[in-house]
Amino acid sequence: TDFNPDLGTQELPTTLASIINTILGLLGIVAVVLVLYAGFLWMTAAGNDEKIGTAKKILSAGIFGLIIIFSAYAIAQFALSKIIDATKS
Repeated sequence: TDFNPDLGTQELPTTLASIINTILGLLGIVAVVLVLYAGFLWMTAAGNDEKIGTAKKILSAGIFGLIIIFSAYAIAQFALSKIIDATKS
């Protein structure tokens, strides 16, 4: 049979960029879900200080995670663009 899914037709740096973008995108979705979950906990805490404290911890962890993910994305884009430029010539 002639099954050719066109695997491996891209250059390695381009493939790595695609994989890194996908992983960071999935991590970003997880962090946003954490922030939404923390907001839901806070809104439904009904004044319970323990639940509000838990929500604050989750919220700060989610925001800190988003900062790390955005930083990693910027660093990865910069490094991969330099690698792609260096391998073109």
